[in-house]
Formats: sequence, structure tokens, C-alpha cells
Amino acid sequence: MIECAADAVPTLRCRLGRWEYPCLTMENTPVQRSGSAVGTLGKRVVAWLVVAAAAVIALKLIIGAVMGFVTFLLTIVLVVGVVMGVIWAFRHL
Repeated sequence: MIECAADAVPTLRCRLGRWEYPCLTMENTPVQRSGSAVGTLGKRVVAWLVVAAAAVIALKLIIGAVMGFVTFLLTIVLVVGVVMGVIWAFRHL
């Protein structure tokens, strides 16, 4: 944990008007400054796994929606065919 000096006060450093504590930002932590290659590679692998999982879920949702719509259309066609068959049968009695 990084300790701030007692006289550290928040300074307005951003154009958006956001208050920041320079001594507590992620850029100033020892882990960020060391820039470990394994840590960076691990973060990239995790990021790609998250992207891949999101893409698979989105693809499954799209395929499910298309299949549901096709099933809906086929059911409507089947119901209309059955109704027309019943009407035809009653006319030929």
C-alpha cells in the first residue's frame, strides 16, 4: 500500500473537472511501474477470453432468435394449413 504525504491535497488535474489524488492513482503504484511481461500477457489473455466469451454468447443469442422466428413462421404455416384442411373437409361432407 502506498502512503500519501500528510500535506497531499487533491488537485484539479483533468479538463473534465475531476478531482484526483496523484499519489493514489494506478499509474503510480509499484506494480504498474514495473511493467511485468507476464502480468501484461496474463491481462491480455484474460481480456481475449472475455471478448471470446461475449462473442459466443452474442452468437448463441442471435442464432436462437433466428431459430425461434423460423419456428414461429413454420407453426403459423402449419396452423393455417390445418384450418384450410378443416374448411375443405367440411365443404366435402
